[in-house]
Amino acid sequence: MSHFETLNGNLILYTGPDTHVVVPKGVYMILDGAFSNCDYIESVELPEGLVKIEGDAFKNCTALKEIKLPESLEDIDMGAFENCKSLRAIAIPKNVNYVSGGSFCGCESLEKITVDEENQFYTSIDNVLFEKDKTVLIKYAPAKRERTYSVPSGVVEISYDVFSDSSSLEYVEIPEGVESIYGSAFENCRSLKGVTLPQSLENLVFSTFENCTSLKSIVIPKNVKSLPSCTFENCQSLEYVEIQNENIEISEVAFRGCDSLKCIRLPKDFNMTTEWWTKRFSQEVTVVSALEYLDKNTKIVKHLQRDKYSIIDSLVKSKRLDLISQMLDKSPKISLATINELIDYLVGLGSVEANSALLNYKNEHFSKEEIEREEKSSLKKSLGLKCKTIADYKRLFKYQEKEGEIIIKGLKLRENQVEIPEKIGDKVVTEIADCAFENCNWLTTLIIPKTIKKIGPNAFDGVGNLTIYPQVQKKPSGWSKFWNNGLMVVWKK
Repeated sequence: MSHFETLNGNLILYTGPDTHVVVPKGVYMILDGAFSNCDYIESVELPEGLVKIEGDAFKNCTALKEIKLPESLEDIDMGAFENCKSLRAIAIPKNVNYVSGGSFCGCESLEKITVDEENQFYTSIDNVLFEKDKTVLIKYAPAKRERTYSVPSGVVEISYDVFSDSSSLEYVEIPEGVESIYGSAFENCRSLKGVTLPQSLENLVFSTFENCTSLKSIVIPKNVKSLPSCTFENCQSLEYVEIQNENIEISEVAFRGCDSLKCIRLPKDFNMTTEWWTKRFSQEVTVVSALEYLDKNTKIVKHLQRDKYSIIDSLVKSKRLDLISQMLDKSPKISLATINELIDYLVGLGSVEANSALLNYKNEHFSKEEIEREEKSSLKKSLGLKCKTIADYKRLFKYQEKEGEIIIKGLKLRENQVEIPEKIGDKVVTEIADCAFENCNWLTTLIIPKTIKKIGPNAFDGVGNLTIYPQVQKKPSGWSKFWNNGLMVVWKK
């Protein structure tokens, strides 16, 4: 007797007792709920020819540890593997063209997400699933052990359940450009203490931070239109909220169960009535300015947001530089990019003492190598250069290997903006040969790495409109006297 109920190639229901299930050939689709609540199944083999797994197909298969998706698969619907608590790894085959946000919600043991390199629609970076162009973040493997995560720039949308059930995450930084964060994105992130939300953010959907029981403060940017139901439900440690949009709509249950909430900072023209307030917040919650909160509480605001500029501006102007040090000491580790932005800002304010506090923080919390990487990354970003692989460099440059080192001898492709890498493969790039870039009139930008020991005297003959960015502070002795042929040079500061 078959334990598979099928109709016209659709698997409707599995009724068998097996812990290891082999789905028969000929099944084209696994329908909604076909294996749901089969909490004894540990592994499943799916047949080639299977095209679609519908929503809730494997919902509550809590013992499921292993499932191999066939190459023929194209579609994984929302909730397909919901609450598969024991599932450890998932490999997305090359023909999958749709993975719904929420396909893996509740998969708290999932630590490995990979995608076939030939897949044209999705990619995985360090076990984080993105759409191929990296504009949509689909799923962060919840069993990853990292405590911090910075969403890559270029992402504009964070899908349903992306970070849900991530047990180790404490701090997440979301970059400018992200416009929407969908439902339950951080639900049940019980270690989460802080999230940086960008000014570009417009949409927060239901239950975004529900059950983030360690979250202590949050700044809601000015373009966010509403806080829908359960946005912060049961955030038991939440103490401080800043709301920047004076016209924001707040659900009566957006902050339900936030029993530690004490202070809310509101825009100057925020329109509220007593009735509106009491429906959403308890009488103990008070409205304060950021400066008042910083000054009167030893529990410093845990968040440096876009308003970090206005907060520091207030502290500098009120001569409360001691609070800048307190803010830095008691905040989560601030990204190096943010620290550099703040330093540039304080240079403009002319506050030497405040800038000194930030420089001390930078040198204490980041290694020389990390600082150099960030400086190089910022330069590349400002110039619009894209990251390249070893294969890209091999296609781009003419070069010679000599005694375990590499000599750049020219370009194979007509690219306007070029970065010479420190290494190609495992060999260090140490020299730019004489006449290497001769007559490359199309070249406008060139980054030269610190590994370059020698540059020939005619390396840039016939190049008219080039700006060169050496990653050193002054000319090394091995570079010829007139190496740049009169071209503009921007030395590293």
